[in-house]
Amino acid sequence: MLDTTQILLLILTVLLGGTLILIGIQLYFILRELRKGMQNVNSLLEEFQSAAGNLTSSTQHIKDSMREVHDMTVKVKEGISTPLVSGLASFGLVRSLLQPLLGKDEEDEEE
Repeated sequence: MLDTTQILLLILTVLLGGTLILIGIQLYFILRELRKGMQNVNSLLEEFQSAAGNLTSSTQHIKDSMREVHDMTVKVKEGISTPLVSGLASFGLVRSLLQPLLGKDEEDEEE
């Protein structure tokens, strides 16, 4: 038959085993919840990365468009507008020379 020491050891072993089983079950549930949370964070980060990629491509498209506009304005300044600017400068020079001769009539027309 079993004496008291063996009975106490058996009860203690059963209690510790049961406690370890309960701790294992709780650990399983905690890890499962942690996995679900990490999946949610991962999907959120993927959505953010997708949105950031769309924003980056949009800003790159705008940057390229602005570069094209700048290149066209440079070409216009170099090519077409040089005679136009010279003509306007000449017109301004002639106008400033003739303004004292014309008097206030031309100033009244501008207002």
